[in-house]
Amino acid sequence: MSRVVTAATVVTNRPFDGRYFYLELEAPEIAREFEPGQFVMVRCGPPESLDPLLPRPFTPAAVGPAPGRLGLLYVPAGRGRGWLARRQPGDRLTVWGPLGRGYRVGVGPALLAGSGRHLATLFPLARRLGDGGFNFRLIGLTGLPDSDLTPAPDDLEVEGRAFGEVNWGGVGQIFLAGPPELYRLAARALPPEVVGRIQVLVEAPMACGVGACLGCTVWTQSGPARACTEGPVFPLADLRL
Repeated sequence: MSRVVTAATVVTNRPFDGRYFYLELEAPEIAREFEPGQFVMVRCGPPESLDPLLPRPFTPAAVGPAPGRLGLLYVPAGRGRGWLARRQPGDRLTVWGPLGRGYRVGVGPALLAGSGRHLATLFPLARRLGDGGFNFRLIGLTGLPDSDLTPAPDDLEVEGRAFGEVNWGGVGQIFLAGPPELYRLAARALPPEVVGRIQVLVEAPMACGVGACLGCTVWTQSGPARACTEGPVFPLADLRL
């Protein structure tokens, strides 16, 4: 899969649901290649400055609905994302991607579950499954850290459930997005045959996004792996939590 560096145009950048911002970018070269679960890197500073020095990673919450657009949901905290929250329609941002390995879709009914803002990273996958005729459920998990229910787009239906209320059996594939506490809970509480069907999206500090700096290293059963290249999506059973 090709990686593109582009000057993306801000279409909209607005407060969303009280604590987030929603940024929509015109980036057709990246949107065309994007697979659910992949991410992009965004330069969050003026082009004439190296402060902040490092770009920021974002997992898109939407591709479309207009062709060629990416939607990013983010918390406007810190110097980089704080600068990003002040961008206006028509501004240009340096963006590169798509990066990493996304979700691997198999066969059979699917269960998609996420908590808080992480739920939004499952929206592109839900649309992809719907377009492919898959039977799936999209669940917003409650009762976990940062587990406020992120509002879903009008074309997606989200069920709010506590972890213990979810029927994790009876599906061929499970896609999970949330904080490390959620992944540890799933690995501990669910039967091994269910854990073996779960793919998770891992968030890790990323400085380069292309595997060079090793800052996003996570530990798997076979040793260290880079979240930006071998991930960010991993089988839950492969992770050492």
